[in-house]
Amino acid sequence: GRLSFERFMYGLQRCAADSSCSPECNVSHILQELANQMKPIEELKSQTSSSQRKRKHSDKYDAMLVSFSEWEEKFDLDTTSRRDEILKGCFVGAKNEYVVRALGIVSTDYVVLKVAGDIISKLMSKLIGATKKKKRVVK
Repeated sequence: GRLSFERFMYGLQRCAADSSCSPECNVSHILQELANQMKPIEELKSQTSSSQRKRKHSDKYDAMLVSFSEWEEKFDLDTTSRRDEILKGCFVGAKNEYVVRALGIVSTDYVVLKVAGDIISKLMSKLIGATKKKKRVVK
């Protein structure tokens, strides 16, 4: 499977803390190897202008807003679940012009917020998928 960022960081922390680890577990070596593997990605990134990348992120954000609008029309959510509460917050936020504009700006300009938005979108997509499956079973 794929290595999550969380598992990578946990493993890196264990390597740093455990001096008896194998030589391949040298944190400096791992970070240097990671930097070497990132070079081709960075080179590709440099071939795309900043405005093109912002446009791509903006289009993704707009698609997320459309998804929230479509999902809200289709599903009645259980208010006891934390995920349902987050999704309801997304529905409300996606209808508020000021929230939409503000999040559109910050999610395009600040990578950390863009990543957070991507995570929320993925979680909500999974929730909608689970809700669809539940509804199919009940009917």
